[in-house]
Amino acid sequence: MTRASSRAYLNMSGSWEPRHQQNKRIPPNDKNSMDKWLDSLINERGNQNPVDKAFFHSLIHSCAKAGNARAASACTERMLATGIQPTTVTINSVIDACAKAGNLSLATRWWDWTIKQGLEPNGITYNTMIN
Repeated sequence: MTRASSRAYLNMSGSWEPRHQQNKRIPPNDKNSMDKWLDSLINERGNQNPVDKAFFHSLIHSCAKAGNARAASACTERMLATGIQPTTVTINSVIDACAKAGNLSLATRWWDWTIKQGLEPNGITYNTMIN
């Protein structure tokens, strides 16, 4: 299967999966389910392929595509807990997830956090907040 195929996506372990299974991997909105989901994905990576910024960006982007703001936020919080600092790209994806879910209060919380951390919002950040 090629990357260009719209019927598949690359999962966290580097294997292609049918597109219809992608959203099944994103947990419901309760914290316990999200923590278990993140733990399983991190353990799936193993020691040979440790988690990094790209790993978290991929997860956050998938959550945004699914419109799951709480899962995107949980991924970002776990990213911070592991010592990996989010970038404007990270925050853009989280705010995008919040916008798609219609969760303005969570989007505002991440916007405020971004400003307090000294990250510079870019055009994408502003446009996402406006939309």
